[in-house]
Amino acid sequence: MAWEKMNTGPVGLAVCDRPHERLRRLDTKLRDGLEQTRRSAAYRKYTEQVTSQKLSVVKVESGIKKLQDQLWDGQIEELILQAEEDLSLARQMMQWQQGELRAQDPPANLRKWQDNHHYVMLID
Repeated sequence: MAWEKMNTGPVGLAVCDRPHERLRRLDTKLRDGLEQTRRSAAYRKYTEQVTSQKLSVVKVESGIKKLQDQLWDGQIEELILQAEEDLSLARQMMQWQQGELRAQDPPANLRKWQDNHHYVMLID
């Protein structure tokens, strides 16, 4: 008889019907999102590494119990929650990075309009 997960015990998370598919989808979205952040960002480097390792195990291991044991000494639903939070953080980091780009000094061909301190693009 195949092992069927009934609950997550004291963790208190809802049991995921298809954890392989859910993790694969979340981690793929996360990797796609990380590609839009700076390559030098430490978060991107380490998260890509962990996500790639996790995806390789998810692709190979078909059993939920074995998948839990290989990826995490806990519930697979905790990994799913962590992946959701990582995806949310990656999206926030993209927004923060865009804000950093706007906060940089104006380009050289941008001249300051003296009267009310607005910038006007003048093409030479």
